[in-house]
Amino acid sequence: MEIYHPNKLMLSILLSVLIICLVVIAVISASLITKVFFSGILWISSGEFDMTLHDVWRITKMGIGGGGIMGVGIVLLRLFKVKGF
Repeated sequence: MEIYHPNKLMLSILLSVLIICLVVIAVISASLITKVFFSGILWISSGEFDMTLHDVWRITKMGIGGGGIMGVGIVLLRLFKVKGF
């Protein structure tokens, strides 16, 4: 087992938290962009823009959950030194 220097451990923890936050933001952004795209297509085809604040809030909550799970998975793969992470 490798013993970490305190600075190296702190840098590793900081990088892990940063990865989780960036993945959450990326998932939320991708979900919102997709919803706006399909709402725009619906708006062009039928004349109604179907995106409410409730939809944005629901997408944000789902993005936090899904992005958090994916971010933790990436951090664990890095922790266990899986090739490619």
